[in-house]
Amino acid sequence: MHFTALDNVSAPKGAIGDPQLAWLKSDLAKQKPDSGIVVLTHRPLFPLYPQWDWAPKDGEQAIAIRPKKFEYTRYEITLKVGEPVVLEFTTEDAHMGFDAPELGLSTDIVPGKTGRFEFACDVLCGFGHEEMTGVIKVLA
Repeated sequence: MHFTALDNVSAPKGAIGDPQLAWLKSDLAKQKPDSGIVVLTHRPLFPLYPQWDWAPKDGEQAIAIRPKKFEYTRYEITLKVGEPVVLEFTTEDAHMGFDAPELGLSTDIVPGKTGRFEFACDVLCGFGHEEMTGVIKVLA
C-alpha cells in the first residue's frame, strides 16, 4: 500500500494545481500498477457538502456558526489573542443576526440570498476612507 499526501488547503477552493499534479504523476509512476494507493488531502477533492466550501489561509482557524430558529449551534467560542480566525456564518431556515458589540462584530445572516452587494468601511479611518469600498457577488 502506497500513501501520499497533497496540500490543497493553501489554494483558494482547495484546488490541486499543475505542479502538484505533475509531482503526483511522477510519484505514482514509481509504483507497481497493481499496488494500492491512498492519496491524503487536507480537504476533499470533490464537494461532499458544498456549504462547507471554505479555505482559511495558513495559520487561520475556521469556526462555523450555523444558527437555526431560536438556537445557535455554538454557545461558546474560545479564541487566543493574536491568532487569526475566520468566522463562517450560514443559516438555512430564517434571517438571523449575530452581534458581539464589545468586539465590534455585527452581521445579518440571510439564507439563500444571491446578487451584487456593495460594502464599505464604516469607521472614519483617515484620508482615503471614502475610497474603501468593494462588491461581493453571490451566485446561485
